[in-house]
Amino acid sequence: MDRGFMLPARSLLAAVLVLAAAAPRAPAFSLRAPQVAFDSAVLHGDLNAWDGGINPNTDQINAATIAPSGWWNRSFSVLLEANPTTGTSIGLYNGSAGATPTLYTLFTTAAKAGYSVWCRVDVAGVLTVSLFDNTNTFLGMVSYPGANGESLGFYIQSPAGIKYSQDARNGGLPQVLTYAGTGVNMGDYFECFEPYTYDPTRAGAFAGAILQLIPPLPPLPVRHGTWGALKSAYR
Repeated sequence: MDRGFMLPARSLLAAVLVLAAAAPRAPAFSLRAPQVAFDSAVLHGDLNAWDGGINPNTDQINAATIAPSGWWNRSFSVLLEANPTTGTSIGLYNGSAGATPTLYTLFTTAAKAGYSVWCRVDVAGVLTVSLFDNTNTFLGMVSYPGANGESLGFYIQSPAGIKYSQDARNGGLPQVLTYAGTGVNMGDYFECFEPYTYDPTRAGAFAGAILQLIPPLPPLPVRHGTWGALKSAYR
């Protein structure tokens, strides 16, 4: 009678790579309708540095808020891809809140390109944010109670005021554009911020700060086999 066992390392590694590539990290979003018109030259160049498959004029998705409570471990990571506009801070807020939502800071005005945070919303609605610098050195942790894991939006705060990822909070103006990652970034999202009041003719629009949102991959199942499968792997 055959007994179960773990697959040999080379077979297990191949299985992990296939499953990881196929496993969705977060639900897909529909395209924005209509797409926001703007001078995209600067943003296109910036995005090309990390993901050459994104067209900033036609690939904008309808993702004003995220729902991390539906992701594995209720967690996600955020990487600050480029130095933000001077004097800006970036964070999250409850998308379901009233006119003046509480702000949950992710990156202060001191943050630089390469800084990252690991975030988790627990079942009690406590958002925990762990901050790391561009050398992956842990800088500290803060917890925010009252977070809505079903609806979190992004904001950017600058001398020009606070701009939100939900257009309605900006008087109907778009201030944050979101793009789905492609290739090796499949399953990730890029959040692109416009700290100044939206102007379709302004050079450098939506490049005031760029974040890469990285939902976690779901856990992979352990694969078991038989003695017969083990023998065949080494023939």
